Amino acid sequence: MKKQKKFILISMLALFLSASQISMAAELDKNMQTLAKNMSILKSSSDKTSLLNALAMMDKAVDDSMEVLPWNIDSDDKVAVKNYKNDLKKLKDEINVAKEKIESGNIESLRDSLEKMNSIKLDSHRKFR
Repeated sequence: MKKQKKFILISMLALFLSASQISMAAELDKNMQTLAKNMSILKSSSDKTSLLNALAMMDKAVDDSMEVLPWNIDSDDKVAVKNYKNDLKKLKDEINVAKEKIESGNIESLRDSLEKMNSIKLDSHRKFR
């Protein structure tokens, strides 16, 4: 009887942990989709308000992603966690550069920031996928 209870308890714990990991992975995936969607807006729009809104949504997605690790990074792996967060910080910094460009009316130079953001994204995907 004790073995059954122990087995049931361990099974429930395993189920809970796997469900929470799936939930975190879904949240991270949602953030990455938000980044991609809004990068498309940055590429196609020239409306200052739309561009600033897209950057604000990207900024929030980066902030949310800082709280969630990809499934393949162990939270005990301090180097990998640091690298992951540093890449997100690079992206956030470039988002801020893009905001400054738009706010100063320099929308034409936004392409440089988009190229840098895309490069950060590609490098990070190679490392953390």
